[in-house]
Formats: sequence, structure tokens, C-alpha cells
Amino acid sequence: MYVVIVADKGRIIRHKTLCRHKEKCYRKNPDHLAEFSHPHLEELLKDKIHKDVDFNELLPENCKDKGLMIKQLQQLQVILREKYAAPPTPPESEATSPVDSIVDSTKSLSIKDSDDASTITKLISTLPTLENPSFKLSSFKRLIKLNSEVTLEAEWKKTLINSYENCESQEERDKIRIVAIDKMKAAGTETGHLKIPGEFKIKYDIAKPYFMFFSTIEESSATWEQLNSITFPEILDKSFGVILKSLHINYKVDTAWLKWQYVLAGQKFNSLVFYSELFDVENISKSIDIEYIQPSTKSGLHHSKISVLLYDDGARIIMPSCNLYEFDWKNRTQLIWISPHLYYLSDNKKSTDGDSKTGFKKDFINYMKEYKNHKLHDWIDVLSKLDYSSINVFFVASVPGHYKDQKYNNSIERWGLLKLSKLLKNHVKLTDDSEKWPIVVQTSSIGSFGKSFDEYLGLEVLPCLSSCDKNDKSKRPDLKYIYPTKKNYDDSYERKTLTSPNPYCSDVHEKQKDWLNGHLYEWKSDGIERNKTMPHGKCYTRLSPDCKNISWFFFTSANLSKSAWGQYWYGYDAKIRTINNYEAGILFIPKFLTEENTFPIGDKNENGTPPFPLPYDVPLTPYETDDEPFVREYLDVIASQEKPAE
Repeated sequence: MYVVIVADKGRIIRHKTLCRHKEKCYRKNPDHLAEFSHPHLEELLKDKIHKDVDFNELLPENCKDKGLMIKQLQQLQVILREKYAAPPTPPESEATSPVDSIVDSTKSLSIKDSDDASTITKLISTLPTLENPSFKLSSFKRLIKLNSEVTLEAEWKKTLINSYENCESQEERDKIRIVAIDKMKAAGTETGHLKIPGEFKIKYDIAKPYFMFFSTIEESSATWEQLNSITFPEILDKSFGVILKSLHINYKVDTAWLKWQYVLAGQKFNSLVFYSELFDVENISKSIDIEYIQPSTKSGLHHSKISVLLYDDGARIIMPSCNLYEFDWKNRTQLIWISPHLYYLSDNKKSTDGDSKTGFKKDFINYMKEYKNHKLHDWIDVLSKLDYSSINVFFVASVPGHYKDQKYNNSIERWGLLKLSKLLKNHVKLTDDSEKWPIVVQTSSIGSFGKSFDEYLGLEVLPCLSSCDKNDKSKRPDLKYIYPTKKNYDDSYERKTLTSPNPYCSDVHEKQKDWLNGHLYEWKSDGIERNKTMPHGKCYTRLSPDCKNISWFFFTSANLSKSAWGQYWYGYDAKIRTINNYEAGILFIPKFLTEENTFPIGDKNENGTPPFPLPYDVPLTPYETDDEPFVREYLDVIASQEKPAE
């Protein structure tokens, strides 16, 4: 929350595209309102973000749909409240000139020069008007001190990054890395979880055959030495080689944070970044080329998360569940898959050679081509020259568009849910009691599914996820949905900062709670020391009745939603499937990795096959009768109940 206040002055800037429908926009979805700018709504909420508002009084006289605009304003106010933290407000005895008092008090905030004091003054000017008479000056002083520390930290980081960018040798980069670590320690920043460069390949080799990792949790020292816990600098580790250039395709990207990870890894940053939401555009330099991705549908998102690191002898592909900004890599449960080293094909090979038995190369390059962006041409050329035969997983993606039924055109099975279904049907083997193997879903948000289970989940999703060689549609399995409760949030590391990666909203839940609650299960992750984290990963699997095996595992950027997975529409000549989002994921099927029909979980099986690393505990724990899923509005409830610090 505090970082966002500093960010608002220009150090961290969110790139928002104007909604093409402008005043005629009919969307109420919070993701849409957060993604696109709506000046006619934002102007109405000016200076009213943190007030109790009668929205009827805000409506313009020419408003044609009052109900729609009120709903949009309500959703937008929640979004803006999350973006702009409300300042505490002074008591009457101190309210005569709060800004002057705060500026005078900067001398006691360890501000060492006039430039830093000026930064504080500028910060104050960006805050909402101080109108609430219950303001506590001491609280606001601490708020500004915290923000000044963040700003000052950003300044010395910027200085080091600029010096690092001009380094001409590895020796110079290594020296600056040491200085960076020392500065972090001096600033009180946690560094115990960071590893010495050059050792990650050992940890990577131990992760065979799955090569699946979890992000290290800064506030849980128990995760720091786990063999399957990694930090972002470890992904860039020099034990894999010297990085020549990088490609990062993601949703949210903070370029300053991304550069800092390269400093901590001692690697050069020479990157092409595709993004949907960008932070710190002020410090873009020649070493980072940025490209905004505009979803091709009005309600879609560019939500994929892919990185490619190029070395002199090949490349690696990384598929994380994380955005490329600090909060996602601090104290959230995230999943990361890292490919084997993909070496260059010999000169006498064709670009279509070197595919894996899972068809990963063809599917991955076809996805890259769907961006139709000239900046990717050189990358696609490089990717085509690599040998993917060491990859044993499938690449499954979603691309926005309208796709016809397979009897007219096979493109309907190229993307999304139907692509996944086809692979499961062709390659997954289950016993005759397959209906006893439930589908388990764990996501960071929940979509709008309708008034009944069968409206979308039962009609489209469950039949696809149930696909296997013994698929009996008359015997469908249970669907168990893991999603954090409000109590999970209260016990989490993010409770004290009032942040969360889980945007499910109360309005949507209210419409589907009567049937959805019976499918919900608590977030529990004691087994890997992540019970106090909020989950940001999205994964799907099929669990054996005894909770000892899974028949497949799908890890993806896609939450369970119609926009991410697609839904059917019926045209005049064919059944049409519509997908709104860009998404990307990895499918693990046992016969391609272990030559068995299932993956063991928890412990090795009798053949010595290592257990697949699930991010949550099994058996699953159903919601208690008084449990409620965490919703974004719960942050406002907490904020309104908390008393200002004395």
C-alpha cells in the first residue's frame, strides 16, 4: 500500500489504455475497470475515493442507465482504494495547517538533505485532501517516514543500476553486486534468502524429472534452504551460462525491480519485455525494450507469463505463475517451471526438426506467432533453431479469438480448455473407478460461473477436465476448489500490509455462493511451509481417492474463468468457442516423464519415482460452516476497523 503512494508521483507509473467504448462502456467486471481507463467515471470519483458516497448524487443529468453507472462507480472506487492508500486524518487540535506541520516535521524523520525533504513535500502534495478531523499527526509522520525510506532506497538502487548498466566486464558487475547486497543489509532489507551466484544448477538437477519450483518466502526462513524454493536471481544464475539477452512476456512488470534481479544475479540485462501493465516507465533505458500488448477483445487480458533466456549455446524457457514485480516474489506461493537447456540444432537440420515427443516446440512457436509482432521475429527465428527433444511436458495456451467446431475447423482444439481436454483424452489412463478421482482446482481468483454448477462448470469445464481413456460421461467426478478463506488472509503475511493477489469480489460470490460453497476447500500448505502465504498459482489436477497419487498436473496462468478458458456460443452455421485472454501453461502427464500412469505425491512410490511437488496439503480441508472465501472488499472492512497507530 505504501509503495503505491510513492509510486503515484511518477516513479512507478501504471500504463492504462483508454477504454474504446468511452462513455458507452457497459462493463462492470472489476478486471476491465482496473485494466482500462474510464475518465468519465474517474472524474466523478475525484477526491471521493475514501469517502462514503451516495452514488446517486454523483450521476450526471444525462445518465441513461443509472443502475449500470452506480455499479461501475462502486467497483472502481474499490479498485482505486486499493491503489491509493488513505492517509490518516488529524484531530481538531492539530488540523489548522496539517501539511505545513508535516513539512516542518521532516527534520525529525532522518532526512539528511534538502533533496530528500523535497521528495517528502512532493509526496504530500499527491495525497488526498486531509478532511477527516480524526487525523493523527504522529501516524502520518510514520507513514511519510516509511514512504521516504522507500523513495530513498529507490534512489540508491537507481544509482547502482545505472552504474551496473555501464559495466564493461563481469568483474565490474560482480563488484557492484557485492555493493548492492551491502546496501540492502544497511537499509534493513532481508537478504538471508538470497544465494551465492553459480550454484543453482545443482539445485536444478536435483529437481529432475519435474523441474518444478516454488518461490522462496522472504518472511519464512524455513523455505530459504528448501531444494525446490528459488528466488528470481537464481533463475538468472550464471551456472546456466552467461545470458546474452532475455525475453519476458508477462501481465504486470516493474522494470526497476526486474533490472535489480539481474544485478543480484551478476548478469547483463538486455531484454525485450511484453507487458499489459507497466511500472517505472521513468527509468526505461536502452537495455530494455518494452512493448504493450493490447488484448484483441474488449473484456480480455494479456495474462501469460513466459520468460526465455538466451545463451551462446542455446536457451531456457521459464514459466512462472508470478508477475514481474516485487510483491509477487516476496511472500506469495508461486510456481515456476524451468526447461532443460535447449541447445542449437546442427546447421543441416530444418527449423521443424528437434521437437519433443509432446510437440512442445510446434505449440510454443505457434503461440509466439499469434502475437503478430515484428519485435518477436528474431526471437521466433532463434526459437526455431533450438532442439526441444529434452522437454517432456506439453505447452497449453489460450489465444483470444472465435474458433469453430472441429467438424468445420480443427482450430477449436488448438487453444484453451479443449486443447487440454484433447491431451488428457489421448494420454491419461485411469482405473475403472475414475469417477472416484476428483478434479482439484486451485487458483488466485474465481470467475463468474452463473446461477448453477451446470451452467458452466458442469456443462463445459468438468467434462473436459475429466477426459481420459476411460471417460464415462454418465459418471462425473467431484470438483474440489481450493481458495483462501478470510481467516486464511487474517493469518497471512499480507494482512499487515493490506495487500492481496486475490481479486475475487463479493458481488460475484453473492450470485453463486449457494452452490459454489459446497465445492470450496481451505488453503493449507503446512507441508512446504507456506500456510501463511496467499496463493497466486493456478493449478489443476486429478487426485486419487487415497490422496497418494495424481493422474496429471496442469500449471498455468489461467484462473478458472470463461475469459481464460473459453466458452461456447452458437452461430448461424456452427458452434463457436470464444476465448478472451492470452494464457500459457504446462501440462505434466506421467507416461512422458516417468513412464507410469500416475505421479506419486508425498513420498516416493515403490519404483522409486520421486513425488510430484504439490503446492497445497492433502487430504483437502473443506470450508467450515462459517467460513467465507476471501474477497477484495474484505480489505476495506479491515481498514475501516483498524484504529490509527499511536
